[in-house]
Amino acid sequence: MEVIRHGDVILRRLTTADSTRIVTSVHNIVCPLKLSLDGDIVMEGELTGHAHRLTGRAVVMEIGGRRYVASGGGQITHEEHHTRTIPRGLWEIRRQREYEPRYYSRYVAD
Repeated sequence: MEVIRHGDVILRRLTTADSTRIVTSVHNIVCPLKLSLDGDIVMEGELTGHAHRLTGRAVVMEIGGRRYVASGGGQITHEEHHTRTIPRGLWEIRRQREYEPRYYSRYVAD
């Protein structure tokens, strides 16, 4: 399983079978969810107000209540992290969690 970590965001590459299943399940209803004129927002930080954004050939889509990045070789950027290239493919967007003994696990705050 290929994973890209970018601050509190994790992008997990979907297998060809998963990608096919997702696209087939929505048939021709799939449309990009445009969240910003400057670049699609993958996730906004709770602490700083900074956002993880896509640039280049990538778009955020929402399918069945889950969010994905469809990348043709785009990048993910953030004010406090290095820019990372997202290889071509369909990637599931997840929020990174961390272990905290008092709470068992919690989402990482960025």
